[in-house]
Amino acid sequence: HVTKVCTILIIMISTMKAFGVSGSPPHKDDTAWGEICQQKFSPSNQNQVRATVTGNIATEEVDVAIVGGGLVGLALAIGLTRAGINCAVYERAPRLRSVSQGILAVKPIGMQALEDIHPDIPNRVVEVGCERLRSMRTDVDAEGNVKDVVNENLGVEDEAKYGRKRVGITWHNMQQVLASLLPPGMVKTGRSLSSFEEEEDSVTLRFEGEEATVRCNVALMCDGVFSTARTQLFPEDKVVYFGQLNWGSVVRTDSLPPAIHPPNAVRYCQYSGEPKWMAMLNDGGGGYTFFQLRISDPEKALALSGNGGRGGLGLSGAIERLSPIVEPCRDVASVLASVSEEQIFERSIVGRRPAPTWLGPRKRVALVGDAAHGMHPNIGQGANTGFESVRNLIRTLAECEGDLRAGLATYERGHKPRADLVQSFANLMGCVQSQQKELLPKEVVLQLLDWINTDDDAKLPTEEALDVIRKFDPLSQRGVSLIE
Repeated sequence: HVTKVCTILIIMISTMKAFGVSGSPPHKDDTAWGEICQQKFSPSNQNQVRATVTGNIATEEVDVAIVGGGLVGLALAIGLTRAGINCAVYERAPRLRSVSQGILAVKPIGMQALEDIHPDIPNRVVEVGCERLRSMRTDVDAEGNVKDVVNENLGVEDEAKYGRKRVGITWHNMQQVLASLLPPGMVKTGRSLSSFEEEEDSVTLRFEGEEATVRCNVALMCDGVFSTARTQLFPEDKVVYFGQLNWGSVVRTDSLPPAIHPPNAVRYCQYSGEPKWMAMLNDGGGGYTFFQLRISDPEKALALSGNGGRGGLGLSGAIERLSPIVEPCRDVASVLASVSEEQIFERSIVGRRPAPTWLGPRKRVALVGDAAHGMHPNIGQGANTGFESVRNLIRTLAECEGDLRAGLATYERGHKPRADLVQSFANLMGCVQSQQKELLPKEVVLQLLDWINTDDDAKLPTEEALDVIRKFDPLSQRGVSLIE
C-alpha cells in the first residue's frame, strides 16, 4: 500500500502540471506515429494554442480541439501529442476528479489499446489499480440457499488466452493516470461546449458564458453519452434509458466487515427471488472496494429511486429503502450497512443506439467514445471500446499526411462497424438482464464475448446471429424509453 500511495502522489503532481501548473512535459518516445507526423506538422507549433483578437472577441486557434477531458479525451490528447499533432482539451468541469463512486474494468484488449497509445499507461494503471487474479460468484435463491463458486485462476486464464490480465481501477484514479502524462496546461477546464459551426475549412467552438471562441482544423467530440455535439448533429437522436438503476460507492476496504471479497478479486452476488438483483463487491486497488447494487426489474427499480429515476449522490433514505431488498445476502447487507448514505450514488443506466454517422456534414467534426457509441454497461465494454477508438483514431490521423479530415473519414470507415456491433450487443445483453429472458443462444453470446476480447473476426458467429444483434432495438423491451 505504501508503494501505491507514493505512485498516486507522483501521478497527482504530474496531473497538476497538465492542468496548468508549470513544469516540463514528459519525454516523447520514438514511435512510428511520431516519425510519420514529424514530417507533416511543424514541431514549433506542437501543443501550442495560438490567440487572435478581432474587435473585442478573442479566438484561440489549434489544429485539433478535443472537447471533453474524461478518459477518452485525455487518452486521445496523449496519443496525439506523442504523434506530434497540435491539440488542446476543453473540459467543462472546473477541475479533475479527486474522488468517484465508480470503477472500470480495463480488459486485456483495453490494456493493449492503452499501451499502443502510450507504453507507460498499463504499468501505471496496474500500480494504482488492482490486477484481477480471481473471481467469486455468490448465488442466493428465494429460499435463502447460498452457493459460492470461486475461480482462483482468473488472472492465469486471461494471461493464457489474451496475453495479459484485466485490471480494476477507480474512475478518478484512471483520469489522474492519464492526465499525468500530458504536457503542462494542455487541459482547459471550466469550458463547457454550447455549440459549434462546421465550415469547409475549419470548425468554430462556442462555450457557455463566453464570447471567446476556439477555431480548429478538426474537432473531436469526447463529451460523453449526453453529448452536446451529438445532439446538435442529430437533434432527434435521444439518449436511451434502460429502465435500470445502480446504487454504487467506492469505500475504504478497512471500513467494511472482513473477508467481503478475496484480495485482487471481482465478486458477483445474485439474488433470484423478488425483486431480482445483482451486486458487485470488487477489490478496487489502493485499499478501496467498489460496491454496486442493480435492481433488474424496471418498475421495482424506479419505486426504490430517491428522485424518480434521475439519480444523484447522497439521496436521502437510500439505505432504508435498499436494506430490505439485500437482506437475503448477508455480505451485501453488511456492506450496505457500513456505507455512509452520503457516499452512495444512484445512477440511471443509459446509453445510445448506433449513430447513422460519427462525422459532421463537412467531415471536420467527429464523435469519439461514449458520444459515438455509449452502451449499456452490462458487459463492461464501454471504456475499453473507447480506448480502442482512440488508438485507431490516432493511427489514422498520424498516417493521413496532414489531411486530418481524410483521417477522420478513415477512422469512421475502419472502426465504426466493430464499435456498432459491440454497442448493439451490449445493449441487447443489458436488456437480457432486466427482462430475464434469453434473446440469444448461449453459444452465440460466448462467441461474441471472445471476439470482443480478441478482435479476431474468425471468432464471429454466423451472419444470421449477427443480423439479430444489428437489428436489435432496446426500445422494443419493457421499461426502456428515450430521455427527452
